[in-house]
Amino acid sequence: MYTRQAAEVVGSKVWEAAEEAIVTLKHGLGLGGFMVAMATISIGCMARLAPAAEGPPAFESGYASAIVQPEGISLFKGDSAVLTDADIARILSFSFTVRPQNRLAVMTLGRASLWSEEYAKGQADNARAFMDRLKAAHAVREVAELPMLLVPEKQTVPYLREAGARFQADLLLVHQSRVRTFSKYRTLGKDEVKALCTVEAILLDVRTGIIPYTTSDSETISAKRGENDLNFEETVAKATVEAMGKAMNAVADNMATFLDSHADK
Repeated sequence: MYTRQAAEVVGSKVWEAAEEAIVTLKHGLGLGGFMVAMATISIGCMARLAPAAEGPPAFESGYASAIVQPEGISLFKGDSAVLTDADIARILSFSFTVRPQNRLAVMTLGRASLWSEEYAKGQADNARAFMDRLKAAHAVREVAELPMLLVPEKQTVPYLREAGARFQADLLLVHQSRVRTFSKYRTLGKDEVKALCTVEAILLDVRTGIIPYTTSDSETISAKRGENDLNFEETVAKATVEAMGKAMNAVADNMATFLDSHADK
């Protein structure tokens, strides 16, 4: 498209051609030549007076501007089948406060195989210490393990919430332990083992379905076969129990601290 400067150049050239036509008319070319001259002058005027075209160059593509998505509205229609946008907005705006005198139910995901009597005793000691630390929280009135008969087959949040409600628990603590043992390392001797245990826990508010707190801890224990160990498997079991106990104690401390710091005062 022509710019203003280009239009002025074209207009000046047209005026020159028009002036030549008028001179020719004076020398007797007649009415036809005069009409051609006037038409040329008119075109020159239009070219000189026409404003310069503005806007993007002709080669630019005409993509539409990006659509602005309203805040708080999902871009995916299928999301509303689980939670609507209004539900999500209400959940995110909810401020959780720990009520006083809560009944806390504890549920363990997965069951560890009992390798030996020593291992079973160690597991029982870990569970007892875990529960005692939770009982020390001022916001907790009672701590009880969720009976196995109430553990839902589908261990998802809605079913866990239902189990907690049937047990009349205000809060449900769900924890899981993962253990890995290593015995073939260059830094380890023939009868040495290293156990790595990770414990994860979530806190579920049974009334609202909110999970206000999660925590985890990992502990590593190295052990060497002792004189009283019947075999190397018992050495591994002892290291596993010790690592799991340390991780569970750390998780219980974190959970109790959260409960007391968010208690309704």
